[in-house]
Amino acid sequence: MAKINREFFRYQFSRNQDWLINRILKPGEKVLHAYTNCRIKDLSPGKSERTPVGIFLVTDMRVVIIIPRFLKEFEIEEYPYDQLTSVGPCEDTRYWSGCVELVAGKVKRLVYWINPAKMAKLMIETINERMKMTKRA
Repeated sequence: MAKINREFFRYQFSRNQDWLINRILKPGEKVLHAYTNCRIKDLSPGKSERTPVGIFLVTDMRVVIIIPRFLKEFEIEEYPYDQLTSVGPCEDTRYWSGCVELVAGKVKRLVYWINPAKMAKLMIETINERMKMTKRA
């Protein structure tokens, strides 16, 4: 029988997920932008279309996606800026809210339901700026 992840309930019923964000940060890492309750879609070839609700973080070191799981540990995907191939707004017009498309090699993620849409644009600008800084170094 699968074991229920008790932290999932804490995540679901608390308005502030700082406890979770602080737990996954590396020493000295600072959060530049964080958005909770966004949808994450896996656009990689051969993957099933799943759209869980999660947390999208832009830190000074990396981009992090946290996907809460009811029966397992939370899924944490991290993309250091030097591994990101491209980032930009979604081309799909069916999303009314802000939307970010991340590409890191063969991995493609679509993060949407970011409101206001200005927040998504700000995150894209910050990620692009950080990607350029790591390429210069």
